[in-house]
This record gives sequence, structure tokens and C-alpha cells, in this order.
Amino acid sequence: MPDLEPDLLRKLERVTLSGRWQVAGSAPGPRRSVHHGSSPEFADFRNYVEGDDLRRVDWNAYARLDQLFLRLHAGEEMGNLSLLLDRSRSMHAGRPLKSHTAARIAAALVYVGLRSHDRVTLAGWSGHIDRVVPPQAGIRSLRLLWDCIEQILSRPGGPTDFAALGAFRAPGPGTVIVVSDFLSETDMRRGLQALAARGDRVAAIQVLAPDELDPDFSGDWQLIDVENDNTLDVTVASRSIRRYRANLTAHTEELQSICRRAGISFLRFSSDAALDLELLPALLTAGVVQ
Repeated sequence: MPDLEPDLLRKLERVTLSGRWQVAGSAPGPRRSVHHGSSPEFADFRNYVEGDDLRRVDWNAYARLDQLFLRLHAGEEMGNLSLLLDRSRSMHAGRPLKSHTAARIAAALVYVGLRSHDRVTLAGWSGHIDRVVPPQAGIRSLRLLWDCIEQILSRPGGPTDFAALGAFRAPGPGTVIVVSDFLSETDMRRGLQALAARGDRVAAIQVLAPDELDPDFSGDWQLIDVENDNTLDVTVASRSIRRYRANLTAHTEELQSICRRAGISFLRFSSDAALDLELLPALLTAGVVQ
């Protein structure tokens, strides 16, 4: 099960997923429904988040529990959070492993989604989408989803094919987040644009290892592509490192350009990032949470 610091969980309790849609569904939740004949019938509570309408606070509950809760009504419905997790072999490279950090990021997002009263779907992919966990709702689903994240990311698949993302169908309007190292020879544009074209809020979260971001070695090496086992004998000198850094910068700028043109939020983390300090500010800045 992904290991999240208690301090990070406490911080995540203060935010919800950003939403800008009117959703059509049947499950009660905090998103505004397209069914305009909303009923005053009580459906559920959720924790108050800064910016919520104070008129909907249950002050009787506050008097008893000294904690702010919002009353939810039957006309309000759940949004959807879909997490697409890259389980290709390259995600199992680096120290710390990129897959470990990706799992922790996904676990944090699941926590926010469930506490936001959204339904959460998981999908793992490499060459194609090969593992889907159907929508789960309610904080009681947290352990199940955390276990599924670990199962998905602990079993490496084949080479990454970003076109496979186009086959994913979210269960309803909401947020779709892709977690990957985005290191692939396949066309990233096609899959990301296919997700964005459906009207969901889409975010791309890149996880790279420290030695990918800032390599620090020299001499004669045999490089092995972890996804296809191709090898390359190289002599690494300072000029080689400079060329690598320039290529990585160009690759990142291309990815950011693809995301910007498609209206996709882009975030990048090192696999050794202090997520208890870095994750929430990055999610807020990117507009993934509010």
C-alpha cells in the first residue's frame, strides 16, 4: 500500500478536486447537476472546504462536533476522477523508483477524489490499457484503491504507447490524470489530445528520476533501453552530458507545448521529491485541486 505521511493527508483534507462541469448522473455528491429540478431532500455530508457557501454549513453539527460540514442534497451529483497509470518497464527505473513515487502521487489524488465525493477509476497501461478498476466511491474504498494502485504499478508491462490512451473512456464528466515518465518514442500528442477532446479536465503528471534530470557520471558505459532491451556503447564526457540535458529540455518543452495547446495541466516531479511539501502546492498552482 502506498506510504503517505500523516502531515500530507491532513493537508489534502483541506482541498477538493477542481470542477467546472455540470454533470449528469444519479449518485449524490458536491458537483452541480444538469437536472435543474434539484430536491431539498438531504443526501449526505462532506467536510467544509474554504470557499464553500457558508449558507450550506450544518451549524447544528458544528455546535456538537466543533467541525464544519456541508449538507448535500439529492439534486447534486458525483463527478469522476480517472487516473491513468503508466506501468511500462521504464517506470521501474531510477532511485528512488519512479513507479514508487507515481504510486504515492496517485494515492494522494485518490484520497482527494474520495473525500470530494467523486467516483474514482483506475487504469493501468503500457502498450495498451490492460487493467481497469471500475468506479469506486466513498472513503471506505480508499484501501481497495490504494491496494489496486500498488498492484498495477508493481507489475511492469511492455513499451509505452501513448496512442493507447485514446481507448480509455471515462465513466462520466470529471478529471482525467495521466501519471507517466513520458519517455517514449511514440507520439504523445495523439493520446493526450484524444483525452482532452472529450471535454474533461485533463492533467499530465511527469515523474523522472534524479539521474534522468541531472546525470552525473562519465567514462565508458553500455546503455540498455529498459523497455526494449536495445543496447548502446557510449563514452560519456561533459559534452555528452550537455547534449543530453539539451535533448531533455527540448523533450520537456515539446510535452509542455502539447499540453498547453490541448488545455492540459502539466506537472513534473522528481522521484525523490518531498511530496509532503511539494505535491499540494503544485496541484493548487496547476488548478487540479482548489
